[in-house]
Amino acid sequence: MLPCNKNLASFINLIEGFSMQIVGKIITLKTLQESYFQEYYKMFSPTVRQALGLNAESNLEETSNFLKTIMTDPQHKMLYCIFDNGTKKLIGSIGR
Repeated sequence: MLPCNKNLASFINLIEGFSMQIVGKIITLKTLQESYFQEYYKMFSPTVRQALGLNAESNLEETSNFLKTIMTDPQHKMLYCIFDNGTKKLIGSIGR
C-alpha cells in the first residue's frame, strides 16, 4: 500500500530513478516509458493538451517530444502512468 499525503513525497524521492511499477487492486502505476507514448497521446483530450502547455491540436510527434522532455527534466523526473488493471489501458498519469 502506498503511503498517504505527506509521506507520498518521501516515498517518491525514495524510488526516484528506478523503472518500476506499483500494483494495486484497481490500478497499476508504471514509470513513463517511450512505449506508452502513443497510448498517452490517444488519451489526451484537447483540454488536457492545453492544460499541459501543448497546442490543443498537437500531433503524436509533438506529444512524444513533450514527453521526452518531461522524462529528462530534473523537475519532472517522476511521472507514473496509471493503468486500469481490468482493461490494462492507460487511464491517466501522476507526477511531480
